[in-house]
Amino acid sequence: EENPPPLFPQPPKSAKYERIDWFLFFHLSIGLLWLCAAFLQIYKHKVGGWSFEREEHWKTHRWFGKVSLLIALLHTLMMTYITFENPVKQDLMIQVGYLGMVIQSVILLQRGFKFARLTARSTGDEKKRFKKFHEMSMFQLYVKTIRGSGTIRISAWLLWLVGQFLAPDMRDIIDRSCCQNYAEQGFGDASACWKPVFLNHFTMNFINDWLELLYIHMKIHDVDGKAVEATVREEKRKIWIKFGLRVIGIIPTFPLIIFDDSISQWSLNFPQPLQFIIGNLATIFTYGMILLLFYIEFAIVTFPKSLASIEGFFQPDDEPVAVKED
Repeated sequence: EENPPPLFPQPPKSAKYERIDWFLFFHLSIGLLWLCAAFLQIYKHKVGGWSFEREEHWKTHRWFGKVSLLIALLHTLMMTYITFENPVKQDLMIQVGYLGMVIQSVILLQRGFKFARLTARSTGDEKKRFKKFHEMSMFQLYVKTIRGSGTIRISAWLLWLVGQFLAPDMRDIIDRSCCQNYAEQGFGDASACWKPVFLNHFTMNFINDWLELLYIHMKIHDVDGKAVEATVREEKRKIWIKFGLRVIGIIPTFPLIIFDDSISQWSLNFPQPLQFIIGNLATIFTYGMILLLFYIEFAIVTFPKSLASIEGFFQPDDEPVAVKED
């Protein structure tokens, strides 16, 4: 017996993968705009960049900063939209990772412009300290928001290079392009490629940490006084802590991912719920690593710091700034 037609028929909708060019066009266009604008703002931030007249230079820097803020917001909105639309059918844990990138970007953006405002309202060593926080926040924002055109490509290439020396089944776990080629040929879809995508993201975070450490190391040698140097050293220590936690986390996670199929078969020898837990150890540990990669900074570094200084961010200019020491 045939089902009756719906009372109000819906117009046909094209599949998301058929609209992939639309997603890529806007993501690429806004991303390139942010890539160029943010680089220009960072490159020209010192006196003489925009003008050799000090007041004229900082006036232009602040004006272009507002333009960069608008572009950054558009870029972040597009990242959020693509994350939730998920046009290439990424696994849920990969979506959670991308959402973590968005959260990182939003908080770093808020930090950067908050410290820019506090810099303008402060004097002496406090002004230097806020200025240093502003510079570090904006550099970290830049590194994290250009991953799609920078570190994620480098890490994907490195994993592809490693995969060339491995057997096809192992290459499928390491190299996301190999896995996605299989999906394109009809062997599953992109949701089955969460393992190489996760390893790609993990390697990308290592490169990001290295870039941030390199930048922080250069900033330690700036002549800004002991208070500012202590602030920079503390920031460097936090980056090393995150780096160490990620290394500790990947030690059990990587072999679980590599031997996931064998472990799943072995888990059939156990009763429930042990069978479920053992059979999904790779997934459980990978979710934990996703949280460690993209949310630990939000949980123990950025959120408390932003919360502690939110009052100072919204105070009128004629009131003293109340910002807790880091």
